[in-house]
Amino acid sequence: MHPVPDRPARPTWASPVLPGPTHDPTAARIHGVIDALTSRSIVCYTDKGHVGAGDGIGMPYKRRKCRPLGKCEKLFNRSHAQVSTPGEQGAATLKS
Repeated sequence: MHPVPDRPARPTWASPVLPGPTHDPTAARIHGVIDALTSRSIVCYTDKGHVGAGDGIGMPYKRRKCRPLGKCEKLFNRSHAQVSTPGEQGAATLKS
């Protein structure tokens, strides 16, 4: 994986195509993205769909049926959303 130089609001890398039903965490493992990030101690932010992706993968807390989120968990989720929003917007742009 060799990213191109970063430009504002531009993707730095796009993976080769995989079959349509391939889930994001599976695609990340196939292309070595998770291993590349964790081996370099780079923390990345993902959505709640990447449960079990590995250490160093920052995911928002999920609310459980019996237990609401605490103040610290809500604060983390709020800051997580602020960081991950530009990436989500970039993905939406690529899809459209």
